[in-house]
Amino acid sequence: CDKSLTGKRNWIAAILCAILGGAFLTRDIIDHENLYLFVNNRSVDIYDYLGLLMSEETCESILEQAKNEAIVKEKLSALEQEKCPVPSMTCACCNSEDRAFYSSPKADWRFLWLLKDSGEIRICRNNSKYSAATTISDVAEILEHELIHAMQSCKGKLGDNCEKRICAEIQAYLPQYRRAFSGFDNMDKKDKIALMLDSIVGSCGEICKGKANLEDFVNNYMVNFFEECAK
Repeated sequence: CDKSLTGKRNWIAAILCAILGGAFLTRDIIDHENLYLFVNNRSVDIYDYLGLLMSEETCESILEQAKNEAIVKEKLSALEQEKCPVPSMTCACCNSEDRAFYSSPKADWRFLWLLKDSGEIRICRNNSKYSAATTISDVAEILEHELIHAMQSCKGKLGDNCEKRICAEIQAYLPQYRRAFSGFDNMDKKDKIALMLDSIVGSCGEICKGKANLEDFVNNYMVNFFEECAK
């Protein structure tokens, strides 16, 4: 399309050009720069309603430093010792409110021997939980959480239904809560559940979306199976 179309005679052509080519009808007054970049120009697919999108460069820098944190190195070492695939770790814009997510390795059916990828952890930099105040330790805790899921996936314990996923999330959140609350392991089970409930509900929302009252369901499940899941 010729994006320099002007004048009444070319008005219809300009509209068609804009529709087919995805161009604005008028030239941007700022050449070659987009000072108002919004969710990587993908506002149909993803959102950043608080305007807290972390730049790709900042996210990648923090991610690389977080990989060197002790809690992350420990989980990476555990995966290698168990001969489990180590997932790639990247920054991305996500179409959900998740702070991050883990994708299990998938078989590649193009090869007879079913080559597998290593899975992936994505840090969602367009999430409202991210801002200029995001620290290396924040991202390290997220990586720790998702690497626990990578181990669970390797051992067949990640779970493909609501109940199993609740159990998996309990295990993944435990290290974080033990660091945040001194004496966590000595607390009454009711207090532990009260502390963790919102996190577990938030993480299980998608896979448990068929449940009528998710918070009550998760709470009841944790009351009955917390000790078993926490092993």
